[in-house]
Amino acid sequence: MAVASPSPKATTTLSITARYIAPHTCIARIDAETFTMAQDDPSMTAKLRRLRRTWTHAVIVGDPAVPYCCIGGLIYRAQQAGFERIEYVPALPPQ
Repeated sequence: MAVASPSPKATTTLSITARYIAPHTCIARIDAETFTMAQDDPSMTAKLRRLRRTWTHAVIVGDPAVPYCCIGGLIYRAQQAGFERIEYVPALPPQ
């Protein structure tokens, strides 16, 4: 009897990229779409909820200089969308 393998997205992690543009703009790149936090909250939240259907784990990647308010805002929105596991990984500086 053949066993169905899990879908590729069920075994991978959703990557969310965080950027900061001074003085007060947080940018999130999610699944090839860019959102400005606060301004695009409804569409970003809807996108995360749709993506939650196939991913359970999200990783937020951002430059260590991205303020915590940006990272914390993304963590909160991912939690609200139902992600079971959310991590933050600082991006390594280019060499």
